Amino acid sequence: MELPFARLSDEDITLLGEYYADLANLPVGTPGRPRSLGPTAAAKTLYRLCPRTFLPWDDAIANTLHGARDAAAFMAHENLGRSWARRLLDESGLDERTLVASLGSEGRSLAKLPRHLAGRRGPSATPMAARRPVRGGDARSGAASATTG
Repeated sequence: MELPFARLSDEDITLLGEYYADLANLPVGTPGRPRSLGPTAAAKTLYRLCPRTFLPWDDAIANTLHGARDAAAFMAHENLGRSWARRLLDESGLDERTLVASLGSEGRSLAKLPRHLAGRRGPSATPMAARRPVRGGDARSGAASATTG
């Protein structure tokens, strides 16, 4: 069962970072020309498999918000998204489905909401990009904290 990213624990995020790292380093390609799946393909694969658990993440988002595309940056991004989602849900008093529907995005995941609302691609379009630092933490260091359950 897929867990919404707003409900992820610190341990969950650590485990998801390990999944991401394993997938990004997965050997692919033809014999004699080995390469890895890579960070963007790994993140997009995870998002497609579990769109309520994984936030969209690509090179532009990773480098703009976190300065890297490694597992630590991936975990920082999930942590940042979790903090943003918890704050949004707490302040609205709505559950995820109702909140997303009330914003004209019925059927979408909360994880996809920032890009959908912005109506354009790129990290500068997301509400998260405007919230550096978040609740006393720094998005680039992954130190954003979630104080609500």
